[in-house]
Amino acid sequence: MKKEDIKRDVIYDKIINFINYINNNQKQVGLTFIIVSCILIAFVFYMNQTETKKLSNNAYSSTYQNNYIDNDKDLALIGFTNILDEYPQSETYNQAFIYVLSDAIENNEKDKIASLISNNKFNTNDPMLKSMYYKVMADYYESIDELNNAVSSYKDAIKHSSNKDYIDKYKISLISLYINLDNHSKARNIVSDIDIDDLSYDNKNKFEDIKAQLEYNTN
Repeated sequence: MKKEDIKRDVIYDKIINFINYINNNQKQVGLTFIIVSCILIAFVFYMNQTETKKLSNNAYSSTYQNNYIDNDKDLALIGFTNILDEYPQSETYNQAFIYVLSDAIENNEKDKIASLISNNKFNTNDPMLKSMYYKVMADYYESIDELNNAVSSYKDAIKHSSNKDYIDKYKISLISLYINLDNHSKARNIVSDIDIDDLSYDNKNKFEDIKAQLEYNTN
């Protein structure tokens, strides 16, 4: 007998045995099929509900982000604060937290800043949101004159950012911090790492100003 015939016979026997098993255990097989089907249906329903909620939350957040960009900050902050209360442990929460904390730092609302940081539920795997969060924390540390912590936060912001324009802005801010810390060697290292011809117009002006400030402080 050829090997191919032996293989076909083995496969045929397995199929027959499987059919016989089903026939002899119809109740058990039927119950197993029903349980598996219910699990699959529940899983699909859960995933659909999760995706629908995610889309709804993103749309809700986007509305208030647009309000904030359009300078209707009071309305935006009401919406963001509601998100912090109603949507913990979500990317919608993370976005709202960054906006609310950034606004509190900008307006030097010390009690609000302390409350936000102590009740912080920010947790994300999104590199862009991480970068934004560390940038906001750098602003906070700089505002309370904890410059070494500000330096660490800017380094984290740079590490997680993939946007070149933002990275350049963070590097320019780092140069300024190092100048204030009298660490001119590290400031010069960052200056030498930046190609002025590759900067945006806004960053180029800031870079030239900070470079002139560094040269003045080291002469």
